[in-house]
Amino acid sequence: RPILAEIVLLGLLMMYVTGTFETIFPLWTNAQFSWGPMEVGYCLTYIGLVVSLVQATVIGRVVPILGEPALIRLSFIGYALGLLFMTQSPNWQMMLIGLTIAASSGAAFSTSASSLVSKAAGEKEKGFVLGVYQSSCWLGRISGPLTAGALFSLIDINAPLYAGIIILIACIMIITLISKKMKEI
Repeated sequence: RPILAEIVLLGLLMMYVTGTFETIFPLWTNAQFSWGPMEVGYCLTYIGLVVSLVQATVIGRVVPILGEPALIRLSFIGYALGLLFMTQSPNWQMMLIGLTIAASSGAAFSTSASSLVSKAAGEKEKGFVLGVYQSSCWLGRISGPLTAGALFSLIDINAPLYAGIIILIACIMIITLISKKMKEI
């Protein structure tokens, strides 16, 4: 399958960015806005609600119009813009806008990428391929936190978010290649 390896790589990279962001978020909000556990808890609850709403109400309507590759590309762009907006926010209210964009984009990726993997796999290998894809995603979630603290403490409090943006730019290039390959198939 010509595109499966690339999609698995995208899952790993996106979940690396997500794992980095989720790990550093309490420290980052404390450094930026002097937030404590209560504010972080409310914000993480908000993220969960945004993700649930997007996955339950938006994705099913957008995929038939755009297709999975285009929606995945938009999710990378949105996530990167959300992270960039967060780094530039002077207050938590503005940061919440970037956070909403990033969370919505992450939700769009998760659902549409799993669908694309399922479509790219052969009938008799769907379970295996989805298992490999999910394992790759979890590897990203494991490796993200391993580097988040070092980037945060050794470079700058925004360094994990900027690193995520750079990785998402690479993801945009990879999904563009996948789209071209899919048109050739």
